Amino acid sequence: MSDNQQIILEHLRASRYFKALPEETLRQLLILAELKKFSKDEVLVEQGQQETSVYILVQGSMSILVDGQFIYNLNRRGDIIGEVNFITGKGSGATVIANGDLETIKIASNSLTAIRQDTTRELQNVLYKSFSLILSEKLFLTSEKAKHYETLTQDLQLARDDLEQRVTDRTEDLQKANSKLKEEILERERVELALRRRMQIDKLVTSVSRQFITTPFEDIDAIIHETLESVAECIQVERIYFCSELDGGTEIHHIYEWHVPEINSHRELIEGLLVHHFPAFKETSSQDEGYTYIYDPLFYHQTVVGFFGGDSLRKLEWAEDDYRLLSMVGEIMIGALMRKHAQEQLIQAQAKEAELKMAAAVQQTLIPKQLPIVSNLELSSYYQSASETGGDWYGFMTQIPQHFYILIGDVTGHGAPAAMITANICGACRTLENLYGEKQIAPSPAELLKQLNQSVLAAGSSDLWMTFFIARIDLENGWLTFSNAGHNFPFLIKADGNLKHLLNRNSHLGHPNNHFTENGCQLEAGDLLFFYTDGLIENENPQGKMWGHQRLGHFLKKHHDLSVNGIKDFILNKAFQFFGDQPPEDDLTLVACKVLVPFRLSPITGFSESNN
Repeated sequence: MSDNQQIILEHLRASRYFKALPEETLRQLLILAELKKFSKDEVLVEQGQQETSVYILVQGSMSILVDGQFIYNLNRRGDIIGEVNFITGKGSGATVIANGDLETIKIASNSLTAIRQDTTRELQNVLYKSFSLILSEKLFLTSEKAKHYETLTQDLQLARDDLEQRVTDRTEDLQKANSKLKEEILERERVELALRRRMQIDKLVTSVSRQFITTPFEDIDAIIHETLESVAECIQVERIYFCSELDGGTEIHHIYEWHVPEINSHRELIEGLLVHHFPAFKETSSQDEGYTYIYDPLFYHQTVVGFFGGDSLRKLEWAEDDYRLLSMVGEIMIGALMRKHAQEQLIQAQAKEAELKMAAAVQQTLIPKQLPIVSNLELSSYYQSASETGGDWYGFMTQIPQHFYILIGDVTGHGAPAAMITANICGACRTLENLYGEKQIAPSPAELLKQLNQSVLAAGSSDLWMTFFIARIDLENGWLTFSNAGHNFPFLIKADGNLKHLLNRNSHLGHPNNHFTENGCQLEAGDLLFFYTDGLIENENPQGKMWGHQRLGHFLKKHHDLSVNGIKDFILNKAFQFFGDQPPEDDLTLVACKVLVPFRLSPITGFSESNN
């Protein structure tokens, strides 16, 4: 046995793949084995080479490459390559290169023919088993390495993704920081600009306030024009509008314009602001035909009373301070106008109050201070005006022999005009009473209404008219004649409690071409006549309900046997209980007349104090 063979045998005995083989088999392998040395970068096996030899590493290391790409290194003593080629008999699937000085044991499969046939088969089987074991271990190790490499690859990918995310996040942070810095710079510039503009606006508002406080009311219009010019220059508008609506309607009373705008082109918008009470002022901005508009509703005691605004071709949007300036200056101007308006109203009210006091003084002379005393009649009356000058009136005619007249009327409305109509009617009644008294003629109620109608028409007020009722009692036989000019139907409650109405219908006084009719009935002892104006039945309680005609008739029928004063007090007590604290909206007047004894010629003997 040569020295090389002795070295090979020792290496085979030390190999974990061959040390379990019998000594005889190991010695047989020496026939196939040879020591093979390689230098650095020397190729042991070329990829695709048909050689099916096996190399066992003795010393050094070698690299495995596939398609020129490095796969792994073999550097452990006893590592083997080529076992797959030996088993399959196919060409090499990889290239093997020495990494430096390399020493190996080469076992060539084609060398088996140098041994006896039976020995060759046995040895071949032994090698197949050994190489199969080696291949299995390599496959296992390769699988484990693959898993390890896969894990490493995943960890590497995660690390790479994390690094990329960190870089991305850092880049975004830097971009955000840069953007924030730019925004802070711009914001600082905006704040400084806003502060300068705010100071400008505050200075303008202070100046405007001082002007309107110190300016007399008669010069307010001129100050408003100066203010509009200053505001227009400050908010940069070509046209500016100021409108104040003072009386609660939709009519525009004051419009101040600067630089000659065509205000009618914005009429719809103006009326919309006043009628619909636009809410937040920002919502009143609009854009039309290249113009941008800015409008701010003006409030007075939570009610929209006008607007303040303008338009521009140059300005595309409006700042908060623009609205603020409009709002503050608008409130100052509208407040000044309201104070001026209030002063004008006060002057008018003072003049009207003087007129009312004069009319009230006149009217107080019209209501009877005394009631006539008639021997077979009992009278009672009540009068209450809803204002200083009411429209109700009642009276009596006593200067016509053998006849007694009861008159009651109601003018539409209140105030001085109504009082003047009442005074005119009262004077006409006195004139007619004196005229017919001198002639010893008892005119019919229809004739008297005809004369009074002409008096109302002569007053010349087409929007004022008067309802009127005249009752004439023949004091000799008790015959009642009556005529009604649009007044409430009086009640007649007979002595037995039977309730009737004095029915007669004619148009009210003040209607041209009136034709009056009359009716009549017989009065008897115990009969009650009850005259009244609509204030007694139409004034409302706090719930908005009227006392009503039926309620009045019910109480009159139930208590007709009382004296006339007792009937009056009972009716008034029930009515005022119903009205409660609700102030009356209309005058309230009533006259009660009761027949005491059967009629006979009974002249009027005097007068008693009125129980108003």
